[in-house]
Amino acid sequence: MYQPREVLRLLGGRHARDLTDYQQRLIAAICVGWTPQDIAAASGRSSKSVYRHIRELACHVLDPVGFEPTRDFLRTWAELHATCCCAPAFHLISKNRVL
Repeated sequence: MYQPREVLRLLGGRHARDLTDYQQRLIAAICVGWTPQDIAAASGRSSKSVYRHIRELACHVLDPVGFEPTRDFLRTWAELHATCCCAPAFHLISKNRVL
């Protein structure tokens, strides 16, 4: 089990600048507390599809640093990268245009 400081160090060092527009929108939705069901309803996708996309995104971001691909770790990672990798997601949040 990692100590909180170590988690932040590892997540902070993991950059993923290759995120698609949809992945940025998923990150924005997750960061403002939307559930996969909320995302599905707003995006017109099935819940199953949204869960799969979130899982793929979490694996893409978190697997290289060895963390379980959860929305909590993904949210923490996104907040640490709000000015670089996730800047588009946080711009969407600031404009209230998550999806």
